[in-house]
Amino acid sequence: MSHQQQEGYAYQGDTLHGWSLIRLDSMTETWGYVSQDGKRAIQSIFNWADDFTDSMALVHYQDHYTYVNQNGKQMRRIQAPYAYAFSEGLAAVQRGDKWGYINHRGKWVIKPQFDWALPFSQNRAAVAIDNQYGFINTQGEIVIPSQYEDVKSFVNHLSLVRKNGKYGLIDTLGREILPIQYRRIEPWEKGTYKLYVAHKKIGLANPNGHIILDTMYTAITIQRDNFLRAVENGFAGLFDFNGGVILPTAYPFLGFVSDEGFLVAMKDDKYGIVDTTGKTLLPFIYDEVIQPRFSEGRICMQKDGKMLLMDTDFQIIKELPYAHSYIFSNGFAIVEQKDESDPYNKRYGYINRQGEEVIPPQYHSAYRFNKYGLTVVGTRKEGITSQFIIDTTGIQLPIYIAIDQLGNQRPMFYPLYNRQPSSMHDLKPFGDRLFYGKSGSNFTFLSPETGLMMNKLKFPYESLYPLSYSDRKDLATVGIDSLVGLIDTTLTELLPPQFEDISTFTQNRVAVKQEGKWGFADEKFRLRIPFVYDKVSSFRYGYAEVDSSKRKGIIDAKGRIFVPLQYKNTTVDSINNRIYAEREQGSDIYDMYGRLLLHSDYDYISGYWNKNYSTFRRGNKMGVMDYDFHILCRPQYDRIGPLYEDRAWVVNDGKGGFLDSSFQVIIPIEYDYIEDYALGFTRVEKDGEFFYIDINGKRIQPSAEDIINRKDAIEKRLEGFIDFSS
Repeated sequence: MSHQQQEGYAYQGDTLHGWSLIRLDSMTETWGYVSQDGKRAIQSIFNWADDFTDSMALVHYQDHYTYVNQNGKQMRRIQAPYAYAFSEGLAAVQRGDKWGYINHRGKWVIKPQFDWALPFSQNRAAVAIDNQYGFINTQGEIVIPSQYEDVKSFVNHLSLVRKNGKYGLIDTLGREILPIQYRRIEPWEKGTYKLYVAHKKIGLANPNGHIILDTMYTAITIQRDNFLRAVENGFAGLFDFNGGVILPTAYPFLGFVSDEGFLVAMKDDKYGIVDTTGKTLLPFIYDEVIQPRFSEGRICMQKDGKMLLMDTDFQIIKELPYAHSYIFSNGFAIVEQKDESDPYNKRYGYINRQGEEVIPPQYHSAYRFNKYGLTVVGTRKEGITSQFIIDTTGIQLPIYIAIDQLGNQRPMFYPLYNRQPSSMHDLKPFGDRLFYGKSGSNFTFLSPETGLMMNKLKFPYESLYPLSYSDRKDLATVGIDSLVGLIDTTLTELLPPQFEDISTFTQNRVAVKQEGKWGFADEKFRLRIPFVYDKVSSFRYGYAEVDSSKRKGIIDAKGRIFVPLQYKNTTVDSINNRIYAEREQGSDIYDMYGRLLLHSDYDYISGYWNKNYSTFRRGNKMGVMDYDFHILCRPQYDRIGPLYEDRAWVVNDGKGGFLDSSFQVIIPIEYDYIEDYALGFTRVEKDGEFFYIDINGKRIQPSAEDIINRKDAIEKRLEGFIDFSS
């Protein structure tokens, strides 16, 4: 039984400042607090409540926000329509339509004067004047003017800001550490920032905002925490975290850094091995690399049609007679050979680290050996697959022990597909510990140590399915009597099987369903957000889209509603930190803080999506507005396309033309067919004739090479032709 069940709470949070947040009922939103010793309580009367921070807790009571102190007393002088938790001794609070900051006594330290305000971080708080953000200090002095379209709180004394549709990094004095010129900046691993510019080029900055890699790469990954693998024009290289070149971007193939610091690389159509100092250890004379990296001190290379197994000193251990060899795991590697009886199939067996064949290629499917020396293999005959457990000698293990009439134990070796009462298929390892196999709605569960069935011994569940698209790969749903719970690969029950459904685990939240309603469990698998929603999304951006009574809104990870549940549809634009919400009549735009930026009568808003403008529809006509909602083009066209090379196609009454970057007609709306501009020209049709025009609408005849290049450019955009019939 879980801790929260023992205490009688549907939810109990961590103890902070002597109190832990509680909820009594998993189906309603009524919150309170209990003291660390369990002897005191703050009555569960709040519609929503947060953990204690900075010795105060933010709560929503009746129709307003207020605070509770460590003595359990409400700050009754504060009754705000919206507010944030305390941080650095102050809290951002809304009064009327303005924002200011209060101290722990509820006294206004910075009077309400801003259009929005965010919590303090590193002696700076973001505040909005109109639609522009800047920063103040704890004395309320504006230290960075309100000039940005969007900002983030300071982390490591840097803030990510947006201005004129571009992103940069500033310090606490407002100095540009990274110039505001990037299409997007994404906080990434190890505190770094990925920098995006046009044409899918990316670079990397360190946690201090200094450039590590310029924006000239198509892919950047981290290897073994110390190295950066970057790809430029299809060639890979290796760098350190200071941007120092270890291996130049000159390799069509560059593998993973092994435990020994070795990498497989390709040069001049041949493979070799280099180390993390850039030194060539094995010359580039091999025709193929069989494995992408060293595993357990072994690697296979191919030369002159021979597969060679090598050690870390690059000594040849053995020449292997197989078509392919996979990486070593727990002392053994799977090897592959063509099936002589069926050229469309392959056979699999196993070798040890000395290259000795311990199990000949005889199986149609095979998995790696686990640490107990067991694995799953399968054979196929007349379309039916038999799967079973073998040890490292190839001996098939019994799947369960039967008791005969005399009480003697008899090992049962039946292939799993013959097991009654139903057939078995798709037997797989679960983590490194367990084997399981699906069989309709049931499954077989086998011990990783013995290979014996566990469901009749100690495993109480009827089904097991690993979570898909999850941040954690060690989680699986388990079921009993049509209800599901959650376990990990240690067989620890994280959520009991009492839910109708469980969704994916993302951003430390997992959606769970009970009595037809959805809620969320937190990273410790406590039921943090109650079961009140008909539909939910995952927490992809730290926020979830929710649906109740066919009305949609947005909640944060603590369950606070910051876009009201009153819309027929909501769309999160994570690139621009905006949320588009459609009413029955009209559309609204919020920022990612829940601030209503635009309340309009537009039937539809397309969104900005890495542009500095958005199209919108009013009635049957489309127009264009900028990021601050100024109208650039009144709604007068049937359709308006994306802006490429300062030209956007436009359609009216079945005819097409083009607008310029000011959204004025630059090429008359007179064509029967048009395509996007690329490389300075486009293809059109008029009076039954297809031809090409330049950006001024002048008829031209491009070369065959130019036409092919233009087609390739359009395909890269994933756009295509404009179909007027839709």
